[in-house]
Amino acid sequence: MSATATPFAQDLAVPEQWRVRLLGLPCLERTDSSATLRLSPKDAALLAVVALDGPITSDHAAALLWPNVDSKKADTNLRQRLFRLKRDVGVNLVASGPLLQLASGVQTDLPPTLALISSDETVGRDELLGDLDFPDLAELSSWVRAARRRWREQRDAALAAAAAACEASGAIVRGLAYAQHLIDSDPLSEHAQRRLMRLHYLRGDCSAAIAAFERFEARLKDELGTCPSAETVELVTTIEGGAAALPARRAIVPASLIRPPRLVGRAAESAALARAWSGGRAFALLGEAGIGKTRLLQDFAARNDGVISVQARPGDAGIAYAVLARLLRAVLVRHDVALGDARRHELALLLPELGRAASISGEAQRLLLHRAVAATLADALALGLRAALVDDLHFADQASIEFMQSLTQSDALSTLNWGFAQRPVDGSGAAAALRSTLEETQHLESVLLGPLNVALLAELVESLALPQVDTLRLAPALLKHTGGNPMFALETLKDMLLTGVAGATDRLPQPTTVAALVERRLAQLSPAGGELARTAALAGASFSAELAAAVLEAHPLDIAEPWRELESAQVIRDGAFAHDLICEATRASVPAPIAQLLHRRIASWLQGRQAQPARIAPHWAGALEWSLAGQAYVLAARQAQGSSQRSHEVGHWQ
Repeated sequence: MSATATPFAQDLAVPEQWRVRLLGLPCLERTDSSATLRLSPKDAALLAVVALDGPITSDHAAALLWPNVDSKKADTNLRQRLFRLKRDVGVNLVASGPLLQLASGVQTDLPPTLALISSDETVGRDELLGDLDFPDLAELSSWVRAARRRWREQRDAALAAAAAACEASGAIVRGLAYAQHLIDSDPLSEHAQRRLMRLHYLRGDCSAAIAAFERFEARLKDELGTCPSAETVELVTTIEGGAAALPARRAIVPASLIRPPRLVGRAAESAALARAWSGGRAFALLGEAGIGKTRLLQDFAARNDGVISVQARPGDAGIAYAVLARLLRAVLVRHDVALGDARRHELALLLPELGRAASISGEAQRLLLHRAVAATLADALALGLRAALVDDLHFADQASIEFMQSLTQSDALSTLNWGFAQRPVDGSGAAAALRSTLEETQHLESVLLGPLNVALLAELVESLALPQVDTLRLAPALLKHTGGNPMFALETLKDMLLTGVAGATDRLPQPTTVAALVERRLAQLSPAGGELARTAALAGASFSAELAAAVLEAHPLDIAEPWRELESAQVIRDGAFAHDLICEATRASVPAPIAQLLHRRIASWLQGRQAQPARIAPHWAGALEWSLAGQAYVLAARQAQGSSQRSHEVGHWQ
């Protein structure tokens, strides 16, 4: 390792000041960009293996880098490398022991690069580990090739999403840059080539689009001896024919319908929420599905400083501390709370990414965890945290609700404001107990959110600025049709636009329930979009892009377009369903035999990732694999018993 910038202080005390740069020329850099250390090839390989595969055993890492010596000598070499790294930068970059992983706070440049791709088309072009190669170390060389392939897949998925967003928003020039980057990464990708052709065409440059096709056609013939697909030929035929438009595209829902520009008719309720916090009380926002609880919370949070907001999701009820963990992660992301080793081990009971969890169980575990969470929130209060909001409390797990109830009564957290939102008829017993306890101590203000009247519905429709809509005629019909539920109204308007009857007030869509309306909209998705939506519905809280790609046996890039389609159609948002009714309607649309097959695949994938038994068991049950479901429920019950979660334990045994 050699210095390429200013000298380093040998008494540096915090690893958070360091970042491992793995893209391009591998090096260590200070996060304030004040200095850089170039890494030797083996140091770079060691840090890459630990960063991307960690935690891993020290024996495995040593065998990768020193395969030609005995294990004792390899272990000695590894320890010497780690010692020299610590000596050169003044801190431990790698948490050593039986398992190696990057020290807390040490990051790589890969996640920031992925995050930047959507806003900067120039990033992400460097190769993982630059031009380093290890021809004399076959296993390490194979690992590097696999790591580069994984990185390219992640980067290309981000590039494809950015290109799709540019195309949808009309940012054609930026979209072309993303499309060309994708082709540079995989010149034989027909999907990328079609995107490039389409963007040239949308820009009005038909000759560039045709030239791109001809280059691709020649390359396919030379390298694979094949011809472009029928879809690609159809596209170039359209371009050559000078057609007025590309092949038919599905109608796009206006952005104003996805998120109305103004919050209408909620001034009194918003004032009630503010009054509760001014008086040192928590609030409970109550209302039926679709009435606008989430939007009101979002707007209220945006007007107040220091607010952390999380949302419970379908499926959380079966996973102990699911919502509490989500809340704690949000706090730690927003506030730079210093976690000592002891507290880190305690919080690892909730957040496994913090490292090894404290080895205790039962009531002692619960008390230790309560102390650690309360201390962390108290530290966050000193750093600017003012309030915590939990939306969709009716989906939350009982353990989290009971834990939050104790936090609302903590003297150390008396200045922390709390807010909850839920459907009153769907709340669990724990949610009811939380509200009851706060009401008995006069520390709760319940705020009921009701439907909009005809005047407010007219104001809402007017704010959407929809074409061919007569607001004065539509509002009374919409009130009769939806009962004044804002989400029902917006869904009806979406259906009108998608079916081309936006100007007709005498023939509104006629589904008798929102589920039926949502089923109609789901039927308008492309086949790939429908498959992804149904997979997400069955996966529930375990849904992720990685799970979807595995269950659908698809390349990550193959689900990029369906994912964008679902986001555009407001089916999913932030990796989860945009609304629970959409999730329920989608789940109900899956035929039982297909649902069983998908549940089996989901359960197998989760089991291969060593997910919590409570997550796996319902999927084995959905697959009618009763023996495997029983085994998973037994494990889940014993885990609940070990953490004194009696209600969860009983539920799993039942």
